[in-house]
Amino acid sequence: MITIIIVAFIDFQSPKISIIMTLMQAIKEINEEQMQILNVLEERRVDSVDELISRLKPEFKKETKEYTNERARLSHHLKALGNYGFINSERSGKNVKLSLSKIGEIYAKGKEINEM
Repeated sequence: MITIIIVAFIDFQSPKISIIMTLMQAIKEINEEQMQILNVLEERRVDSVDELISRLKPEFKKETKEYTNERARLSHHLKALGNYGFINSERSGKNVKLSLSKIGEIYAKGKEINEM
């Protein structure tokens, strides 16, 4: 279980809102590829890993070695993001529907604001 405390306050010296995220259990900084996955899921959920691949790497064609490698790589990242509690997954037949969890939404927004 990951516990996150969020404190939001308005910095009157600057117009933007500062958000401090303190992670009570250690979560390493997620890597750029994992952040790209969160960004795709922030736009809208996906109904399969194939759909995720087509949104991240539209140039990859099914039944190719690079597609298979991408699928394995994404599975690895999805498992890590799931362990962090950042994504929800729901099996639907052969497919897995993926969406951001509330923690994932908070993390993605926090990164976005932090990079302003």
